[in-house]
Amino acid sequence: MLTFFNIYEKKFYFVNIGFATDIDGNYSISVPTGSNVLVYSFVGLLTQERSIGNQSIINVDLQPDLKQLQEVVVVGYGEMTKREVSGAISSVGSKDIQNLPVAGLDQAIQGRAAGVLVSSASGTPGGAININVRGTASISASNEPLYVVDGMPIYSGNTSSAALGGQITNVLSQINPNDIESIEILKDAAAAAIYGSRAANGVVLITTKRGRVGKAQVDLSIYKGIQEPTRRVENVTGSQWRQIMNEARINDGNPAQYTEEQVANAPDANWYNEIFRTGTVEDYNVSVRGGNENTQYFVSGGFFEQNGFIKSFDFTRFSTNMSIDHKFSEHFDMRTGIRLVNTRQNLNNNDNNIFGAFSSAQLGRPDFNVYTEDGGYNHAFSTLIGHPTAIVNEVKNELNEYRLQPNMAVGYTIIPNLRFETSFRADIIYGRQDRYNPNTVRSGFATNGEGIQNNNLFTTYLNENILTYSKSIGQDHVIDALLGQSYQRYITETGSVTGINFPGPAFQYITSAAEVNTGTSTRTEYALLSYFGRVNYRWKEKLLLSANIRTDGSSRFGQETRFGVFPAASAGYILSEEGFIRNSSVISLLKARVSYGVTGNQDGIGNFDALNLYSGGANYLASPGFAPSQLPNPLLSWEESSTLNFGLDINFLNDRFQVSAEYFDQNTTNLLLNKPIPNTSGFTTITENIGSMRNNGIELSLSGNVINARGFNWNAQFNISHIKNEVTGIVDEATPINSLQSRAAVGQPLGAYFLIETQGVNPETGDLIFVDFNGDGQITPDDRQYLGKPNPDFFGGFNNTFTYKGFDLNVFFQFSYGFDVINRSAQFNQHLGFSNWGMSELVLDRWQQPGDITNMPRATALDPNRNNRVDSDRWMEDGSFMRLKNLSLGYTLPQTLTQRIGVRQARIYGMAQNLITWTNYTGWDPELNSSPGTSTGANIARNYDFLTFPQARTYTVGLNIGF
Repeated sequence: MLTFFNIYEKKFYFVNIGFATDIDGNYSISVPTGSNVLVYSFVGLLTQERSIGNQSIINVDLQPDLKQLQEVVVVGYGEMTKREVSGAISSVGSKDIQNLPVAGLDQAIQGRAAGVLVSSASGTPGGAININVRGTASISASNEPLYVVDGMPIYSGNTSSAALGGQITNVLSQINPNDIESIEILKDAAAAAIYGSRAANGVVLITTKRGRVGKAQVDLSIYKGIQEPTRRVENVTGSQWRQIMNEARINDGNPAQYTEEQVANAPDANWYNEIFRTGTVEDYNVSVRGGNENTQYFVSGGFFEQNGFIKSFDFTRFSTNMSIDHKFSEHFDMRTGIRLVNTRQNLNNNDNNIFGAFSSAQLGRPDFNVYTEDGGYNHAFSTLIGHPTAIVNEVKNELNEYRLQPNMAVGYTIIPNLRFETSFRADIIYGRQDRYNPNTVRSGFATNGEGIQNNNLFTTYLNENILTYSKSIGQDHVIDALLGQSYQRYITETGSVTGINFPGPAFQYITSAAEVNTGTSTRTEYALLSYFGRVNYRWKEKLLLSANIRTDGSSRFGQETRFGVFPAASAGYILSEEGFIRNSSVISLLKARVSYGVTGNQDGIGNFDALNLYSGGANYLASPGFAPSQLPNPLLSWEESSTLNFGLDINFLNDRFQVSAEYFDQNTTNLLLNKPIPNTSGFTTITENIGSMRNNGIELSLSGNVINARGFNWNAQFNISHIKNEVTGIVDEATPINSLQSRAAVGQPLGAYFLIETQGVNPETGDLIFVDFNGDGQITPDDRQYLGKPNPDFFGGFNNTFTYKGFDLNVFFQFSYGFDVINRSAQFNQHLGFSNWGMSELVLDRWQQPGDITNMPRATALDPNRNNRVDSDRWMEDGSFMRLKNLSLGYTLPQTLTQRIGVRQARIYGMAQNLITWTNYTGWDPELNSSPGTSTGANIARNYDFLTFPQARTYTVGLNIGF
């Protein structure tokens, strides 16, 4: 845009002319009579003035206006510039996650947002991911944030009905990362309280791409790659296994079990080689984006497929997304969109399940042949676990899901600055899961084959009506206000049928079963009626005030606590606008922030937990009936978190470097816990709001353009967080809540490990030295102490982007320090003669004779010293790690070349993910959890690695083309 004006007149007059250059940047204009100065301006670029004089050629190089291009962040029900935000919000843009070879957006944000800990529960393709925003705040309810996609709070729980150990699904993998424009994480109550009773664990706002004004642009992206485990922990060979078993018997004073010949000639089954393969991953995406001032459109289609490095574990996604924004008049506009996704997932038992492929490979003894002489599966190697090869070849477990997300919003500008909008959105997930265990695998032996079919339908409807008002009063005052009403309804419908006794492995559906054993069906629903409002005030672009409130009425709450009120307020002051800093050549922004608010968590309340329930199915003399199944609690309510937050933002050298620091203190009360009651009531417990917990911590984010000289550029972003968690109240302080070797105990972090301490292996005897904590001369459970915790002391990420001419190099590190992992797999495969399980190669470093210095005790079958006891810290390991998460090298073809072939831009690249992991953990991966999910046990017993599917190292090559 050019503006012409006459600087010699007493009164200015302006003429604005829009123009476009050709592909080489050339332009031609006619200058109005009397014009002396050209003012070149464009949105997001610094305005420049040029005197015309007698010049006929004027060249201008417009530079980005960093202050004008203040990062726009999405907040609840609106947008703000980052400069105006007074709450705690972390942002991840589309450039940060594009082309990453991951199934879901949650994996893509690992290590990129301060205060947000993202960890993989399992390496299963399309499997679960845990996201904790500023720590864990609940014992029995969900610790996951609320996910809002384009204004729609979506269902994000497990959609698999079959019991598969720790293998739960991840519905966030149904969102194509290539369709995402930005991700904002609302961390403090001031930012999140607008979502009320669902915001105590933070809110993740996902905004997808929409149309924009301009010529239609077509973008195509492709990548393909291979996958392998991040590391491989081998088992001993068949000969080594028999040698150790002999050694165990001899150490116990018994004769050897195997002769020297039997040891030397033992079969050697490498079960990992039987089930592993070279995994593959590929992704194809195409999108079209464009429009004019009245109508903008965006259409995309994508295909993603991951064939895991363990056979029969696959994930496939077909996705399409379309949006149209149309302005009918100055007053009336409409935005529409629809997203349709189909995911297909091949699963299997694994993670905390001895009938899984990887599970059995870890536990299978190696001194047997894989197949019998007639070519069948040799099940004789174990009477308990499944045959790994049979599982990957014979077991069927297919989950096929469709997700439909339509949305429409109609807006009307009543008067200038006053706008009303009504929106209708839905999130519908239909899934069918077919599972078949034939009689050729151990899990199907007893029933001569078992088939299960599950059908699930998850439906969410949302209607919201919002009135917004924005007004500038003079030059100093700006007021933005919002008033809204929301109604959301959730419906879950499930059906399942099981059949047994099948004619043979080729017959896999229920219709072939001789017996239909069980069948179930359920329907449950709940609704949320909400009213909310927010007021933002700015004074002279330096004082920022914001207040919001939400009232949620939930059908889940008790009759006497049906509505909850969640207020929040924040204030910010931009000190750099004051005279003593404003002209500083060093500090370009200095902003202080403070906020306080209250949020809730209702995910731990069942749909009917507050009611007096009766269940059908009871019978007397073969007659149907019903019986009481739950006592009512009319006072049952949400868990409540109050958060105080202090923040400081500093930008240096004309915004070249940015620093953001946060301190927060979150106290959660009314935790949902089961309170014991007298058995005379007919029940043993009742759910009440009892417990409390505290999280407080510090977050630091640094970013900047470190080097920008002679065509070489280095941009860096670093974030680190320290969060402390403490349980401050439970039902009975003297009675901690136990789950495996973890506890919820007052004064301890949630999930603290309660174990007997060891002090290494006695070099004379080869037995572990246990600490007699209570000094009674015996080693008993009374000697347990709090010795470890699942929460890291520090975590974060360090991202570096280097560019030179057309080349770009990205190096991203993720780290987590100061947490512990319970290696439950080691309890089984480091037994040293105690059982018939297979053994990890780590046992080769065992004690064998007096004087040996090692941490691995002696081989023994009788184990009189109880070296293998499950409640010792022998199995607790330091899980700290640093990971080279992403390494990519790309080259963008010069425009002089692409323009000749009619291409807007073209880039080729290669990438490695999870390339190197530095850790002292001896298991497959320190970032795994065998039993993720929402329950008291899962929230307490965290960071347990029990037969867990390892993560993948991925190598990809890709191509991005724009037309």
